[in-house]
Amino acid sequence: MSFAIPEPPSKRKREDDDGSEPAKVSRIEKNIEEPEAEAMEILDLQGLKRLILNFERKINKNQQMRIKFSDQAEKFMDSEIELDQEIKQMMIIATVPTLYGELVKLNAIPSLVGLMAHENTDICIDVIDLFHELLDVDIEEEEDYDAAYNGVNALVDSLIENQTLELLIQGLGRFDEKQQEDAQAVFNTFSIVENFVEIRPSIANLIVEKTDILQYLLKRIKIKSFDGNKLYASEIIAILLQNSKENQRKLVKEEGLDTILFSIAAYKKQDPQNAEEEEMLGNLFDSLCSCLLIPENRPAFLLAEGIELMLIILKNKKLKVSRKSALRVINFAITRTPSNCRRFVDILGLKTLFKLFMKATVTKGATQEDEEAAVSCISSLLIHLDPHGNAVDRVLNKFRENDFEKVERLLELHEKYLKKVKVVEAAIDERKSDGVDLSEEEELGFESDRLDAGLFTLQLIDVIFAIISTGDPRIKERVQKLFKLKNIDAEVIKNRVNQYIESVG
Repeated sequence: MSFAIPEPPSKRKREDDDGSEPAKVSRIEKNIEEPEAEAMEILDLQGLKRLILNFERKINKNQQMRIKFSDQAEKFMDSEIELDQEIKQMMIIATVPTLYGELVKLNAIPSLVGLMAHENTDICIDVIDLFHELLDVDIEEEEDYDAAYNGVNALVDSLIENQTLELLIQGLGRFDEKQQEDAQAVFNTFSIVENFVEIRPSIANLIVEKTDILQYLLKRIKIKSFDGNKLYASEIIAILLQNSKENQRKLVKEEGLDTILFSIAAYKKQDPQNAEEEEMLGNLFDSLCSCLLIPENRPAFLLAEGIELMLIILKNKKLKVSRKSALRVINFAITRTPSNCRRFVDILGLKTLFKLFMKATVTKGATQEDEEAAVSCISSLLIHLDPHGNAVDRVLNKFRENDFEKVERLLELHEKYLKKVKVVEAAIDERKSDGVDLSEEEELGFESDRLDAGLFTLQLIDVIFAIISTGDPRIKERVQKLFKLKNIDAEVIKNRVNQYIESVG
């Protein structure tokens, strides 16, 4: 590693800088048998103690040399290199997560965290690399899982207690990503955040509350040029928003919707150029959907003209990547939100939506998810628009036009999803006929199987049948004819609609 050592600021001499080892090193030395021995290839407790003792000595030496020769960088450079090498030696600890608890007990974490503010950026990068390795472990493979689990959690507790999250995010401003090592440090910082949240999901709320990470990530994705760190920044945004209403609210307060929509708009005319850009775009769409999960964020999406952008993307048939994601976002945006439903109709979204509905596909490789999103959008419009207003009549007119072709398409979907649900129901009935008492967990599993087969979409289809039949006598007459032709019992449809109403409240 090459060192670019800045001119150090003058430092106040520590009270314990009297030439003797600090108390911390003395405590470690009392518990170690051969302090001068080198770390073993397979680390054990004694090897860990030797590592930490040598590490603390190198810190103290570097501090003393920096104080003594504060304006002569060449005289403390050797101590800096030794400290750098010692931190790299500590990477071996990541191979033994069962020792993490001992690492914490030896009080090494405060020393490591303190080095994140070191005058030499390379030392800060070393510590970030080490934390990255320590947290990026798979304890499932450990022979003593409980010890590894407890060790990782002890490490996480100590890192949080020592304000590592705050220092990590503050430190991002030190790095110049034009330099490879600095860019890697940013990447590793993102990885540390991801690992923190994976180990303990509640940390997603904590890091957004205690740091400016959202602001940093939003600025990072606004940079035009694409690289791995821009991709990773988009992924961290999606991770932080995924299961946190608090973070979803804060992103909107930070005007993050505008930033995400701006980033998506770069792809409204052309698809991403490679798989990495496509993944980033997927992360941005996922972030939008997460924000739109809570009703209070949907008006902000309207004001940011998000519906208009999604419709522009939907209309562009050249786009093979983002169209299905745009439909999914619209589905979230108009759910239980009359104002957004009205805007969608006002900007002529019905023509595009019903084209997708009739084709049963958004792209050549469409999935059941796309089909279900189109049905869900239509049901939301019919449910939440004013039943006596002009907008809902425009929706009904789509079912009247072209000799009720969309009513027939709806019946086609009804038969398709009913068949899928019946297959699952038959399997469930067979399981129940065995006479075995089913647990609550198994019953919940059956319900999940029904939903996976398309029960919810089948309910929405029947809700659409009910509303369009009530809203227009001509549509009602055609529905009745089709039901009679297919031997469909209207009472069964009614019961399924009632099940939907009960399930959604």
